[in-house]
Amino acid sequence: MGISLVATASIDGGSGNPSITHGLTIKGGDVILAGVHANLAANTVADNNGSTPFAFDDFGDNPDSARLCLFNRVCNGNEPSAFAFTLGSSARWSLLLRQYRGVDRAVWDVAPSASTRATGDSGTGLAVASAISILTPGACGVVWVADDFAPTTTVFNTVNNSYGNLVNESGQQCQASADKLGLSTGTTGTTTISTSGGTRATYVVYQVALKPAMAPPIEDRRVRFQPLLVR
Repeated sequence: MGISLVATASIDGGSGNPSITHGLTIKGGDVILAGVHANLAANTVADNNGSTPFAFDDFGDNPDSARLCLFNRVCNGNEPSAFAFTLGSSARWSLLLRQYRGVDRAVWDVAPSASTRATGDSGTGLAVASAISILTPGACGVVWVADDFAPTTTVFNTVNNSYGNLVNESGQQCQASADKLGLSTGTTGTTTISTSGGTRATYVVYQVALKPAMAPPIEDRRVRFQPLLVR
């Protein structure tokens, strides 16, 4: 059936630790991606979900003084109504969730890493995500960006390369993400995501891809008759 975006949820805060009562309807096998954007240089972000933990993927330090951390969780269908993370130092933060269905349990076709992460300082507010090479037909591209130049006012409102489902969380520590379903194998090219009004952005941005679940094999239920040999 392919990968589909089910829902998103987001929240921000001026201090303390990130947490969200998400309101998502979650089925077993769903994958939830979480981005935590925390102010302060080298601030740490740790999972705080007990027996339903998120796996840490990667973090990127903003050229200004903030850190974007990406996590994922393969759900078992019995999920809590809220998710939480812990900061090393109390600061402004934002938390953004994307819920997908039809994703392989391995999660990533192209994972967050140093090679899929880019940073920059753009006077025109244009964040440029590095090109990636899609390995599996039907993968879902995801772009994730965070700004710390004006994190309480910045809004990302335009993304190219046929990406859609753009979601912003702005007000305390700006971040945004978008996706592109049903990718073919090969390079995606760079993807750009820009701020409203072209306001300056000091950004960290990822371009990654989710791996589609393999369709279960079709069981052959045909009855075969063996001819009876009469002697």
